[in-house]
Amino acid sequence: MSASDAKIVDAQAGLESGMTALVGALAGINMISGAGMLDFLACQSAEKLAVDAEGIAMAKRLLSGINLQTETLATMFFEIFNFHGDFLKQKATRELFPQEQYLPSVVIDRDSIRGWQAAGRLDTFARAKERVRHLLAAYQRPPLAAEQERELKTLVETLARAAGLDTLPALPD
Repeated sequence: MSASDAKIVDAQAGLESGMTALVGALAGINMISGAGMLDFLACQSAEKLAVDAEGIAMAKRLLSGINLQTETLATMFFEIFNFHGDFLKQKATRELFPQEQYLPSVVIDRDSIRGWQAAGRLDTFARAKERVRHLLAAYQRPPLAAEQERELKTLVETLARAAGLDTLPALPD
């Protein structure tokens, strides 16, 4: 689910990943493990992972259904405005909207054409690349007891040697 046969992060990758995430979610699968994968699982892309996270979040939002935020679906609220559309300007609408709507990260562009142009005309891949850069810069290693870290390092080194890998990349302190 969410994997793609595409070789690069492009429309094919987005289509295949989004559709399989949605189909999996609708089928009741509760773990989607192909996010970020390209070339039928042969390659992992951090940028595709950022895009796939948005598709998975949209599928999860769809599964949650329509939530009743008010007792009567706010029918009295609508009667006040005679369905003239003024309800979009109301404080109650602004309060309820974020609870009902899935609002994606900056990877997904929801701006006008002018806003998109003013923001640098970035495509989805470029926005995903920026998101990855931001997430990596903000990452902080969780605290781990020195003994636990040594045990984990020994375990990984043992498994790597068994798989034919002589050395591992150095970890930052």
